[in-house]
Amino acid sequence: MTIEDYLLPPVGKTWQWCDDGEAVEWHADTLDGFSSTIAFSGQLHQTLSRLYQMNDGLPSLAVVLLLESVASRRHPSPPVNLIVHGVMERQVNSDFMKMVTDYLMTVSNASSQSKSAEKVTELIGFGLAESRQWLRAAVSGAEAEAVLQWLAMDRADRELLQTSRVSRSLCRRRQQHFWETMVHLARTGLDEQSFESWKRTGSKDIPEVEEDVLEEPPQTMADLIHSLKEDSELSGLADAASHAASVLTIPRHPSRDDAMPMGGVSDIVNRGTPDRLLMTELAADSLLLAARIATGQALYVRREMPPTDLPKRRAILVEQSVRTWGRVRFSMAAVAMAITNVDQRNGNVESNVWTVSGTRCYQESLFDREGVLSLLERVEPTLLPVEGLDKQ
Repeated sequence: MTIEDYLLPPVGKTWQWCDDGEAVEWHADTLDGFSSTIAFSGQLHQTLSRLYQMNDGLPSLAVVLLLESVASRRHPSPPVNLIVHGVMERQVNSDFMKMVTDYLMTVSNASSQSKSAEKVTELIGFGLAESRQWLRAAVSGAEAEAVLQWLAMDRADRELLQTSRVSRSLCRRRQQHFWETMVHLARTGLDEQSFESWKRTGSKDIPEVEEDVLEEPPQTMADLIHSLKEDSELSGLADAASHAASVLTIPRHPSRDDAMPMGGVSDIVNRGTPDRLLMTELAADSLLLAARIATGQALYVRREMPPTDLPKRRAILVEQSVRTWGRVRFSMAAVAMAITNVDQRNGNVESNVWTVSGTRCYQESLFDREGVLSLLERVEPTLLPVEGLDKQ
């Protein structure tokens, strides 16, 4: 597949590139006089780059252009029927056509603070999240990278697209890909609540818990995990946390404060552990030192008791960066809940969960459902949260 096979219409002139490839617009001759700029090449490069990172490929360009035109809310609205007919070059099923038209109307009316480029990426990511790889990636690999490189070029370096290079053997496949993608998007059941939920947590449906269902919040992590097992959305996370807690073995803190490796020396005794040996004992021959230890003649230091009981706390850091997107985020949340559960069960350590996200560090409260969702919602596009660690 060439660059032209992706960037030009499969048949006819539904859209065209103008100003040496700097912008793409609907073709007035095909759409009964309707002509409108859809997007500039830089804007389209931004949208397609995000989709490429998300799906390891590029979806149908006709789908992206149609959603871009509708999401931008330009007036007058694009003639959807003529655009579909221009791409398909034939009449389509009327029921499916009505479904697609209603979906695009919902997209146009949906309130969103995102820019149109971001909104198109979110719409396609939301609609194709559970689809076949073929719909998510019509072009992949070197071919997709060539398309992105062409869009990113300066107009003076960009080679003009040639209609003669469009492969006629791929037209039918491209038309089918466009129509199946639009029908699949229309069947996703786009609504404000599920769309916002997907953007926040990566899950489409998170049922709201009525106030009278949960009279008082769980007091311990074990209670929270037990309650979440009945939750239709977070039951898998609760099971993972429960399994992790059953296999975790965390070393116990020293039971005596004078066993902590801190403070001064209060006494010299003839009992202790090898790390408390008096420094002069280490100067002896190895066999002599072994004999003194075996016969109880070796001398050890005893640490000074601190004036007050030292607080026993454990800081659990949860990383949020690009490499923790997807299922990894849920696994890390489950392990953090499991460690907190084990510490509460042992009863000698207070666990504090912190999320290191981008340049900031957040303290989490994993004792209710909202606290767990708050942890899952923290998604940052940074590679490593080093600056957040510095602030902690």
